[in-house]
Amino acid sequence: MYTKDETFILRSSASAIPNNLSCNWSDVQDGIHIAVIHKNTANILNVNKNGEQSYEVCSRDSTSLILQAKWCVIGNNLVLVIASQEGVRFYDSDGTLIHWHPFSNQEDTLAIDTFARGITSLNNYVYVGTHEGLILAFRANPVSSLGKEQPYTLKFHASPITHMCSWNSYLVSADDSGCICIWRNDDNATKKLHSFDAFGFPCTSIAAWHELIVAGFSSGHLRVFSLQTLMLCTEVVGHARCITSVDVAASGLTLSASEDSFVRVWQLINEVKQKSIQFRCTILVPDYQLFGACFLNNSGTKIGVTAYDSEEVFCYKLINE
Repeated sequence: MYTKDETFILRSSASAIPNNLSCNWSDVQDGIHIAVIHKNTANILNVNKNGEQSYEVCSRDSTSLILQAKWCVIGNNLVLVIASQEGVRFYDSDGTLIHWHPFSNQEDTLAIDTFARGITSLNNYVYVGTHEGLILAFRANPVSSLGKEQPYTLKFHASPITHMCSWNSYLVSADDSGCICIWRNDDNATKKLHSFDAFGFPCTSIAAWHELIVAGFSSGHLRVFSLQTLMLCTEVVGHARCITSVDVAASGLTLSASEDSFVRVWQLINEVKQKSIQFRCTILVPDYQLFGACFLNNSGTKIGVTAYDSEEVFCYKLINE
């Protein structure tokens, strides 16, 4: 089970937006990097190995709402990608703007609800979804190449993109209808492999691990798909309300967070005769609607959680197996 650990304090509270917590700990010397959205700003919290904290704020000069902020490792560089109503921004870890990609026609953004949402990185590219169901592919390795060429576009989804993830050479995208699409990136070309039909509810968060896809839906369902067989393996009703975050650790430990105030921890099983998900434990964050959750280390023994209208990042640690 997990028990309450330290708490990080942000400069402003978390907005009610799914996947509203992004963490990166890949560079051990730099510690943990955290990003949380508050309306038109992205709060960056950097915590080094000694526990010392520093704060940065991105994009507050713009009035457009941010839909997602995510840390992406591109080559040897750590980049914060911010998707908003106006377009896509790229920042380095100290909050310095690297590149700004606005939507092509700014007049159109005043007439219709334009936005970017859904971010992931794969090989030399950063992928960002849009309100039209398109996926923009930015060549980003090296980082200095950002802005030197226009992103190319992947077309399949008929509804706005909600979330994306990647594993090995696979890109997985989801949309507001609940449709999930699998793409493959080979030789700098990204091609569609397969799609799963819509389930009648938006797919709000997805993660991938060892050829398994875990998808959370606004209905509270968790569904597990196989990249190998391209089939639905299993499903569970994990929550009473909308699932707002899904994350997977290297060990196969999986978490799901929801507006129902619960974080549930699961174990993915990827065996020849069994591909499933098993319940492990529950974390209750009382009196809060949860909108962000992720593992804070590679093993999955530490979890971070954000809640609507709260300036805290609640941390929990595993105390026994």
